[in-house]
Formats: sequence, C-alpha cells, structure tokens
Amino acid sequence: MSMPIEFSVGLREQFLKLFLLIYLIRLSNLMTEPKDISVFKDQLLASEEISSLALSDWGMEANEKWAAFERGEALDDLYMLLLDAKCGPFCENLGGPAAAAPDNDVFYIQVARIGPVFFITACEFDDIGYFASKAEADEYARDYFSSWIRALEERRASRD
Repeated sequence: MSMPIEFSVGLREQFLKLFLLIYLIRLSNLMTEPKDISVFKDQLLASEEISSLALSDWGMEANEKWAAFERGEALDDLYMLLLDAKCGPFCENLGGPAAAAPDNDVFYIQVARIGPVFFITACEFDDIGYFASKAEADEYARDYFSSWIRALEERRASRD
C-alpha cells in the first residue's frame, strides 16, 4: 500500500516555483533567437547569390575581395554588402503579419531574405538579427511583435 507524500505549505510552494522555473528555462531554450550575421559566414561564402551580389556591386574588385573573405579577412566588407543590399533587388521580401500602430494605423512586419539568411524588418524598428530559415524568422517576429499583432486583432474585432 502506497502512502501519499504530504508536503508542508512552504515546501509545496517551493516545489511549484522550482517546477515553473524549469518549465520556463526549457521553454526559453525552444525559442528561436536572432543571430549575428557573422554566424552565417560559411553559408554566405558558399552562396552563389551573394557572390553575384558582390560581383554586381564591386565589379573587377570582387574576386580579390572574395579571396580575402575566404581567408577570413575584411569580413566587415562582406557584412556591409549585405546591409546595403537590404534595400535592393537582391533582397526578397517574404511577407509577414500586420500590427497595430498609433492613430488607428497599421504597420507591417516583413521577413526578408538575402541569399541564405533571413531577417525581420518593420517600420520604426531596427532590423532584428538574422535567422537560418523563414520559419525561425516568422516565429520570432510573431513572438517579438505579439502585443502589437494582438492589438490590431482586437481593434479589428471591435469594429465587426
């Protein structure tokens, strides 16, 4: 015959707090986090899209610069190339959710791609890190902007 374990009130509260803490730690480990562009160095150097971008931007200097990148040198030039390309034809906008802005306005959260990397952009916000996939970027954008997205949904529901 098994006997139930009895906890004192204080011990029960400590156990519940510990359980909640473990749950939150596990949950945070599942969340996608933006990464620095340097994490994607090897994928960028292997991308034909990025080498085409370099060729179109730097012309005859592209081969020399690319060789330096492969040696691990002057990588800031490669990263600046990507930053500059965010507003150009090499950047593919993949869409994203709308969110509430002041004065009954709306702003759009965009997931975009340049070569093998994805990033999030939204008016009035700095670009948010880099991601390895569209799914990771979408997940992070929906979490990061959740209060604005929810506010827009509530605003639209109150009109109906």
